[in-house]
Amino acid sequence: MKKYIPLHVHTSKGSIGDALLKLEEYVEKAKEYGLPAISLTDHGTLTSMFGFKKLCLSNQVKTIIGCEVYQAHDRLVKNKDMNDRFHLVLLAKNDVGLKNLLSIVNNAYSEGFYYKPRTDMSYMKEHAEGIICLSACVGGEIPQAILNLKSDEEIIQLIQTYKSTFDDFFLEIQPGQFEEQLRVNAELLRFAKLTNTPL
Repeated sequence: MKKYIPLHVHTSKGSIGDALLKLEEYVEKAKEYGLPAISLTDHGTLTSMFGFKKLCLSNQVKTIIGCEVYQAHDRLVKNKDMNDRFHLVLLAKNDVGLKNLLSIVNNAYSEGFYYKPRTDMSYMKEHAEGIICLSACVGGEIPQAILNLKSDEEIIQLIQTYKSTFDDFFLEIQPGQFEEQLRVNAELLRFAKLTNTPL
């Protein structure tokens, strides 16, 4: 049986208000359970990346560096009436991907910041090499399209856009037992089959 690898993980230091997990405890548990690799995907930031890498190295656990970015339709538009910010998980799969992930996160702060550090598809397309993308939680663009009852055609088009942008794209199901998550999971299973997209 394959070992579980957590790919969407927030910590108390990097995702304040959204996580209780401490880096040290996370890495220690990963070693205890014999996990082959673990990721770090704090909201909008890579500030814990070096501490995470150092802890993992000292515990012989492979690291996957990532970030749950805030995606806007246009990162340069800063209008309080716009509510188009979605979640998206990006994971660096190699050194090129890490360099591109750093560029995306840095630009989200330097050019896209508006309440949160924001990126957009046009910038990510230019920096997508070496990046694995996950559709994220119910705050992601595809889950939101499902919850807002968009047509199958619209959702399939979104999926195809992500697939054509990133090296690898996965529809992300989560274990939450609340109504919205259960609806999203069921629909993602259906769209995975319709579009031949891995989960």
